[in-house]
Amino acid sequence: MATIVRMTVTINGERQILGDQTLAELLASLALHERRCATMVNGEIVKRVDRAGRLLRDGDEVEIISMVGGG
Repeated sequence: MATIVRMTVTINGERQILGDQTLAELLASLALHERRCATMVNGEIVKRVDRAGRLLRDGDEVEIISMVGGG
């Protein structure tokens, strides 16, 4: 039987309780995986190619910045 991990992660300044997941999974759960966005975890930029391998941990601070076009 798998153990469900619960952790507190701050996302854009708001504390959230999450299960065990990667940054890519978090973006998918927020419907942001298809959008162009910049991501940082604990002040370090995480490139798109590295998001699937970046496991989130209790206490992480995640910043997600969506790119918006227009004029």
